[in-house]
This record gives sequence, C-alpha cells and structure tokens, in this order.
Amino acid sequence: NYFKHVQRGRRALSILQLTLKFKWNGPLGANHGL
Repeated sequence: NYFKHVQRGRRALSILQLTLKFKWNGPLGANHGL
C-alpha cells in the first residue's frame, strides 16, 4: 500500500515538473496569469 502511494506521488511530481517546464518554456508573458 505504501509502495503504491509512493508511485502515485512520484507520478504526480513528474507531471507537475513537466507542467512547470512547459510553462517556463512557453510564452511567459501570455501565460503569466494562468
């Protein structure tokens, strides 16, 4: 059960990192409010 929780957390963290990377690489001025 704990292992499943860790896997879910890692996946969420990786998704968050991808989202942040996409935000920073994209047009920062246009997406600053989002």
